[in-house]
Amino acid sequence: MLGGPVLDAPVTLAEARKQKLTPAKSGEFFGPPSGGWKQRWFKVRLPKSTSGMKRYFFWECQGETTAYFAGVPWAGLDVAHSYCRAPQNAGEFWLDCGTYQTCIWVPREEIGRHGLRFDDAYLTTRNEQAWAASIDLTVLEQLMTWLLQESGWKAGESWDFKPDLVECSPLLRKLLYDLDSVCDAWDVAGLNSAAKLLARTLRKYQSEDWQLHINAFGHSHLDLVWMWPEREGERKGVHTCASMVRLLEDYPEFRMFQSQPANLAATQRRAPELFKKIEAFARQGRWEFGGAMDIEAENTIAHGEALSRNLIYGQRQFQKLRGALSPVLWLPDCFGFTAALPQLMRLAGVKYFFTCKMSWCTTTLFPFHSFVWRGPDGSEVVAHQNTGATSSLAGLIESGRRYRQAAVNNEFLMGIGVGDGGGGTTEREIELARRFKDLAQTPQVKWGSVEGFFTRLEKVASQLPIYEGEMYLEYHRGTYTTQGEFKRVYRQSEVALQSLEALRVARGAAPLGHEAWKRTLFAQFHDALPGTSIELVYRELGSELQAQVARHLTQAKKELDDGKSPGLLIFNPLALERTSVVELPANGSQSLSTPDGRSVAVQKSKGKLLASVTLPPIGSVRLLAPKGERPIVAKWTVKPDVLDNGIARAEFDALGRLTRFWADGKELRLVRGTRPGGEFVLHLDIPADFDAWDIDQQTLRLEEPVTHPFKLKVIERGPVRASLCGTIPLGKASRLTVAYILEAGSPYLRIETTVDWYEQQQLLKFRVNTAYQGPQVRYGTPFGSVTRSQKPGYPREEAMWEVPGSRWAAVMDEDGADGLAVITEAKYGFSCRDGNLGLSLLRAAYNQVGEMGDHGIHHIRFALGRHHAHITNTHVSTAAAADTLFTPVVVAAGGTDIASLFRLENLGSLTPAWVLPAESSSGYILRLHETVGGTGVALLHLAFPAKNVEGVDLLERKLFDVPAVDAQTYRIEYRPYQIISIRIQPKVVGRPGVRRV
Repeated sequence: MLGGPVLDAPVTLAEARKQKLTPAKSGEFFGPPSGGWKQRWFKVRLPKSTSGMKRYFFWECQGETTAYFAGVPWAGLDVAHSYCRAPQNAGEFWLDCGTYQTCIWVPREEIGRHGLRFDDAYLTTRNEQAWAASIDLTVLEQLMTWLLQESGWKAGESWDFKPDLVECSPLLRKLLYDLDSVCDAWDVAGLNSAAKLLARTLRKYQSEDWQLHINAFGHSHLDLVWMWPEREGERKGVHTCASMVRLLEDYPEFRMFQSQPANLAATQRRAPELFKKIEAFARQGRWEFGGAMDIEAENTIAHGEALSRNLIYGQRQFQKLRGALSPVLWLPDCFGFTAALPQLMRLAGVKYFFTCKMSWCTTTLFPFHSFVWRGPDGSEVVAHQNTGATSSLAGLIESGRRYRQAAVNNEFLMGIGVGDGGGGTTEREIELARRFKDLAQTPQVKWGSVEGFFTRLEKVASQLPIYEGEMYLEYHRGTYTTQGEFKRVYRQSEVALQSLEALRVARGAAPLGHEAWKRTLFAQFHDALPGTSIELVYRELGSELQAQVARHLTQAKKELDDGKSPGLLIFNPLALERTSVVELPANGSQSLSTPDGRSVAVQKSKGKLLASVTLPPIGSVRLLAPKGERPIVAKWTVKPDVLDNGIARAEFDALGRLTRFWADGKELRLVRGTRPGGEFVLHLDIPADFDAWDIDQQTLRLEEPVTHPFKLKVIERGPVRASLCGTIPLGKASRLTVAYILEAGSPYLRIETTVDWYEQQQLLKFRVNTAYQGPQVRYGTPFGSVTRSQKPGYPREEAMWEVPGSRWAAVMDEDGADGLAVITEAKYGFSCRDGNLGLSLLRAAYNQVGEMGDHGIHHIRFALGRHHAHITNTHVSTAAAADTLFTPVVVAAGGTDIASLFRLENLGSLTPAWVLPAESSSGYILRLHETVGGTGVALLHLAFPAKNVEGVDLLERKLFDVPAVDAQTYRIEYRPYQIISIRIQPKVVGRPGVRRV
């Protein structure tokens, strides 16, 4: 055995062949203490087999290793797979050893302070009769143990008194007699006699006709990142796939299921010959590709359009991989499931859903295993969640007993294999499954396809229970807030893509396509966006996202700017008209107007030039040197305790806390008296289990309001923007700077904070104490919204002490006529009880390897305003404000004017979400979603005549015709919580919005 040097960054096999190798000694240590993300290559010479017997390679080393033979990955070797079948031919094993262990569910000796230990590597054969007999004996012993436990018999120590089996099942008495005979046969005649008797005994105890069936499949839930960086996740994919190919060769009944095209693509790139073997098994129907999404995405934080793209691009990858769309959405390990998912699934050609996670609820048991999941719009999918047990005999029996829909469906799904850190199914698990196929008292195990299972389940869908709405996970509530800076950068990546795609539509340019979205979609992974990975993941992926945001915004400015036209061009990427405060070059004119002579309010502030500009939907405004009179601006009142722009007014107490707030000419009902209307609060945040994952209930009781006085100072006085600012020490080691801001013509009080954050196990919230006592609070979701109780009640209501909200929440009176909304740029964790609406700003939590996350400087933006359910001529809805308040405009010098392609009227509760170039045809797509459960008819006025206006699904397949009112006006009828995609194909190529080919 020869070994190379320990490398900081992994190298390929071709590069490893060039290394200088030296003899590896048994017992030697290498790599960093406790393991790490390094690599070491080994080489061992394999002689040609002369006996013709199967031989096996054993690897006694703590590192997670992939063996290569003839230049192709041969098998993965790890704590769950300590050996592999060896080739019969002579050759070399090259061993790619990672200096880590991440098969977390397998008992193992931890890597110590001296690093990994290499003990031995050797070839051996095995007595196949003894191997089979050992599996037979294991299965019969497990059956005996279970039957003894069922009879209430308890064994003490070996020397203790053994109680008599006064009562037990006849099956147990027969089995004990037969096992005693096996032992006698071993003692008298040895292995051959005992093995034959074991095989006969096993055949004797056959499964009963009434037993359930288990649709088993090989699987390895493989986290692309978690306690390892992305490059190691890719190596794990190769490692796992190599092992599964060997098992598929050795066991004809075995079936493998794999999700996530993103990881499959990495395997194909790193090991193309291995991937060809996978494709060959896929053609035989033995390696199943499925899952619908490009990656298994967190789905409560990401924007609805971003989730849609994960499905769109995932399905296109599956179309290439398997020749058909995946009918199954595979999300085994997410931290809850948005109510919008069933509709998104149906719009992407998906009709089945699988998860494991709802069995993790800690307060109220999720009621079903097989069910019909209905979204609030009425979309339905057939859903299944596993029963949460292992593949041991006791685990199989327990699974069957737990399966709640056994009366109407006689089978359930079970994935078999080591997961999270990769690895997959083991040979022993397949051998056990062979015996469990037909064994007394045990559900009948048979390898099969996931899709086949769901096809059969769908046949009894009418008899399954219906579950409607979100699936809230009563666990891991800290994931809405942990790694706040990464969440903010992720949101910026969504916004940058939105702006660039809107410009593409306006200029009639081609779609961005999958490549531009890949990294944003990868960041949605369920152990990336929720904040549960190691710090290295966030350093690498966060900086990559920041660079992508910069590239996309630079590209957007280039598409807007021709450098020739006069003045400044301001582009609005949203499909709604809005008034925005725009930062202009500081050396620009302090007096501006539009080309038609309308003056624009301008203000110089803190070295910046600010202008208040009203922008058309998906259109631009040009700012030029002034013509005509200066604009008339509202009268401002700006003092250290008052901000008033004539539309909104905020008052503050001597401590600098918000006490009263008016918006749209009416005072919002903040609590008065001893408690301020708005305040910052620190909570002691020490979860019982997982710091980075959890916020426990007592955390919200263990509060300490921030009472150090803010000495608010007037920073800006208008006419475009006015602000008050103050700084205080926070906690034990942090500082908090807060700016309260009103903008001209805006009814929202903006709150912008800079937090220099160095606390430990603390949670920082902003809380608005209101008198709104309606029973329900409304929270934004990726598309639409959901209501949750704010009143004390049953355990299910009590369990929702911290909940996800997609950038907004509103607390209201019972009739919903009045209420207060909190709208955020990139914060997603909320709490609300008895009118007190809290927004989680920052956590200081340890991850699983003891790293403290979130330390550093954070810039956090959110706003308060009156809740509006509908868009009218005078205000936007709260759902729309989540975009209009925090989606930046694109500013360029010069550029060709962009006329709006359309105008929307009578939107009501229908909110425009995104505009993008159509990918399957010319024209563009307007995506909208209903947000509060209403119905209505909106009008779409086109600037140019259209050849075709039709409703499509996410894959751009036609669903319905959009009725025309006249040549350029169309009716958009909407129902509660509906997601609507309108494809518009203008008549004349070359018009804006028509792709130039």
